[in-house]
Amino acid sequence: PEGEFDGGAAVGAVDGGEVEGEDDGDDEAEGVAPASPKQPASAFESLFLETLTSRSLRRPGIVHRLDATTTGCIIVASDRPTVGFLSEQFKERRVGKLYLARVKGKMTEVRRLHLPVKRDATDATKMAVRSGGKHSDTIVRPLAFEEAGGTTLVAVVILTGRTHQIRLALAHVGFPIIGDRKYNSRVKAEERVMLHCR
Repeated sequence: PEGEFDGGAAVGAVDGGEVEGEDDGDDEAEGVAPASPKQPASAFESLFLETLTSRSLRRPGIVHRLDATTTGCIIVASDRPTVGFLSEQFKERRVGKLYLARVKGKMTEVRRLHLPVKRDATDATKMAVRSGGKHSDTIVRPLAFEEAGGTTLVAVVILTGRTHQIRLALAHVGFPIIGDRKYNSRVKAEERVMLHCR
């Protein structure tokens, strides 16, 4: 039903359920941090770095993207057939991603946010909720409230893949992510964006 969110199902979706996939290339991404130039410490790390820098693969083995300020899991394929196979799984929504975020304020109920997302008219590095934008669908469930800091830990599932979708949606409804200076100007410089992908 509209607005309901089964946290158990969302966690299960990370193991293969149909929850979210990049639908049009315009996803929750801004960039991927470059590989470290240091000498690899293991065979696995060596393969990982080689895959990241491979010129024979489209988007060097990266199957999906995360915003540069988001922590979490990135899937990297070691050859072209695997890139194609995994990309298709995301496209067909057979791979789920569950996000965890810490937001400012006390959220007490599950929310499903349907918002039109478009590039900000005055700042090309930001997105905005604007008429005529692409539809976004975000489900947010509060997990725990921290009285001392006045923040809430939330679980988020996105059913569409728009740039900055989670950050924008939460800020729009009055629960900006802690550390997100792009969508909340009242942020301490030393804070990092508290958004993690599982």
